[in-house]
Amino acid sequence: MAAFLLLINILYAILLVVGGLVSIPSESTGGIPDWVLHGSAYGLQAALLSWFFATKMRPRRAVFAGVVCATLFGAMVESLQFFQPARMVEPEDLLANTVGACIIGVVIA
Repeated sequence: MAAFLLLINILYAILLVVGGLVSIPSESTGGIPDWVLHGSAYGLQAALLSWFFATKMRPRRAVFAGVVCATLFGAMVESLQFFQPARMVEPEDLLANTVGACIIGVVIA
């Protein structure tokens, strides 16, 4: 089970990196605000990471680790956008990533 969860987390992380570095036209989001997309994406990552970590550690620690890792991963993806001319590094996106991960962490805990 742990190997399957690890694979799911790796695939989702790749999806987040690609999504964070590819320029996406705003009309393709269906009118959903950018902060909702960021919060949802990193909230889901926090949940997936928590689920994986729960196979190795106590549940509350797993949730904390999932939230911290999702937040750090969001910061890494956001900083990679500095090297992508079509994208901009936006502190608001990092805040939305963090808030989304924290909200899911509170809900799970």
